Amino acid sequence: YNEDGYTDLVVGSPNEAVGSVAGAGFADILFGGPGGLGTGPVKAQHLEQGAGTGSLKVSTPETNDHMGQSLAAGTTAEGRPWILIGVPGESIGNLAAAGMATYVYGNTSRSLYQDLPVNTPGASEAGDKFGAAVAGDENYFAIGAPG
Repeated sequence: YNEDGYTDLVVGSPNEAVGSVAGAGFADILFGGPGGLGTGPVKAQHLEQGAGTGSLKVSTPETNDHMGQSLAAGTTAEGRPWILIGVPGESIGNLAAAGMATYVYGNTSRSLYQDLPVNTPGASEAGDKFGAAVAGDENYFAIGAPG
């Protein structure tokens, strides 16, 4: 992810507390080195709601958001790394567990909701759990909403 030529690992911890907020969840990017993953000092980037930049900073961790329940990572057509993080327990307004996904690209992040991006069919509903599964490649994202 840090484009140093070494393998990096993204780890989701969806049931972990953020401060006193149970089950808020987070994700960490663990950077690899010349000896591979886990062969030196741990260097990591921590991603959680309420910290960082972009939509991550303005989001508030809530009980049972489960950020990091699903993860996808790849590169854009230009070769730049990205991460897609599922947050299926996210409440949207008064819609409990409507869910969202967070797109992280460099130092930028953007929240994706079922009814927010252009050309996304349907509307957010309580229990949708949008972000329960995520996948992607250099051109497309797929985000599951099993509710």
